[in-house]
Amino acid sequence: MKKLSRPFVFIGRSLFLLLPIFLFGTFASAHPQPGPVDLSGELHGAPYRIIVPANWNGALLVYAHGYRDKANHPGEVDDRSANFEGLEPTLLFYGYAVASTAYRDNGWVVEDGIKDTKDLTVFFRDRVATPNRTILLGISMGSMVALKSMENFGGIYDGAICGCAIGAGQSRLQDSNLAAALAYDVLFGMPSSWGTPG
Repeated sequence: MKKLSRPFVFIGRSLFLLLPIFLFGTFASAHPQPGPVDLSGELHGAPYRIIVPANWNGALLVYAHGYRDKANHPGEVDDRSANFEGLEPTLLFYGYAVASTAYRDNGWVVEDGIKDTKDLTVFFRDRVATPNRTILLGISMGSMVALKSMENFGGIYDGAICGCAIGAGQSRLQDSNLAAALAYDVLFGMPSSWGTPG
């Protein structure tokens, strides 16, 4: 078992060391600077926002957000913002253009997320500029949007960064959550206010 873990640790450390270079390295821009730009609007029912800094390095980071609950109870309001979850100051400082879509609906909307993210990327190319590199940044449910988009549209995206990734699929993730909930219930007892593991 130790022999298998060492290559993984080596690869993991190497990727960890290369990540800052990949994320914060600069790319030569082969086109006129379009920035600074700050656009927002709606594409096919999906709110979007695009920001290009004056010092644009030619790379576009397209953000695919995680799960957002539907407002399906009295008094709830849907979060329909196309925000970057606080990542944009750092990304803009390093010269990245950023684009984000709220998707056309909330809930488990992976297919909508894939389409809306692609539409936004194409819109950026048509209306703002053609980036040297286009990188998807998907978090949680957005990791599924990023992974599937890379499979379907490799010609549009050059790479993807997936955080809190659901790479094995949602059903396997929930299976592991069930195992953890059952173990917690057996060891400590599940508080009735939490419901049951089922």
